[in-house]
Amino acid sequence: MDLLQDPSLFRLLLVLSVGAAFAVYTRLHLVGGGSVTGGYLAILVVTGEWSTILGTALVTGLTLLVMRAVILRVLGLPRSWQFTIAVLVGAALTGILAVVVPPYISLGEPLGIAMTFGAFVVPGLVAYDVSHQGFPQTMLALACVTGITLAVCVPAFLLLQGLPPGSTDDAPFVQRIPPDLMPYAVVAVIVIGGALRFTLGLRSGGFIGALFIVEFFSVEAFLAVGAAALTTQLLMWFIERRVVMTGRQRGMIALMLGALVAWAGLYWAAALGWLPAQEANLYVLSPLLATGLMAADMGRKGSDVIKTFVGTGLAALGLAILLWVTDTYGIVVGILALLIAALGSIPGILALREPWRQAERSGKARLVELGRDTGASTPPA
Repeated sequence: MDLLQDPSLFRLLLVLSVGAAFAVYTRLHLVGGGSVTGGYLAILVVTGEWSTILGTALVTGLTLLVMRAVILRVLGLPRSWQFTIAVLVGAALTGILAVVVPPYISLGEPLGIAMTFGAFVVPGLVAYDVSHQGFPQTMLALACVTGITLAVCVPAFLLLQGLPPGSTDDAPFVQRIPPDLMPYAVVAVIVIGGALRFTLGLRSGGFIGALFIVEFFSVEAFLAVGAAALTTQLLMWFIERRVVMTGRQRGMIALMLGALVAWAGLYWAAALGWLPAQEANLYVLSPLLATGLMAADMGRKGSDVIKTFVGTGLAALGLAILLWVTDTYGIVVGILALLIAALGSIPGILALREPWRQAERSGKARLVELGRDTGASTPPA
């Protein structure tokens, strides 16, 4: 049986990878580039995409160099800004690699959409964790998560071969975002998501929520993903009343639970013959990721259900407008429009000035104290 023909394997890989990441973080207090990076690498191993693995490693190294040479050394940014910039730098470098080496990433196919997004964001996720946690620790966590996922998933898949997620014979796959615009779409949704977060305090379902909605281009898709995310949030409220969790643990559980809710919902809705569910079922990983990431964002500090819905909707609308402009007037105009959209982050940048001043004053005061303690006539450099 051709594994690529059954989405159950890849969905199982995704869910198990988040569970493995949760176990590794809880037991070893280590992270390996986000909750789904191990699953992304496991899928690449299963499908034999070794060139993509090498490309991801190359871009991760380049992103880490930028992180250490510029972001950490020159720019005194909060971690949330460091994270977004690292993901954006990794996505931009991946876009360049995808243009230079066209076969590097599969920009079509139902699975390729989520994997394309993974190829763009994973280098930044890993580079961010390496810069703050260390290279050996991050690689150990990533190896553990990927290894556990493969060790559990491959045997378990043999039991799921006879349980396809539902018939999709009446819903042929149609990719709505042109493959040649997919790199632009990924970079654009990161820029828009960053602007919404830092200027308005809105989260957008981990970027891919908006990307999936635009790709599916349906109000029903947005409502279905939102309903699944809301169901997950209700389950999380029930769990949180009985279990004490850190913020990272909560995000991992919400992501895993949201993916399971979306998977179950797609299975039964498609089995009952609901055409929108059959169409959504063709997107192997995107509905699961969008649901889980929206549910995770709903419970983050400073966020809630309404803010996540509004943020995801605005991000999807902004991405749809940018794609229409680019498709209608060309890539040059599209890049200019993207730069204009990036200006939405200016209020958030301006808001950093006061924390910078406070940090500078605290640093100078500390240098003075050190000078007094050591008896130096001038504060040490």
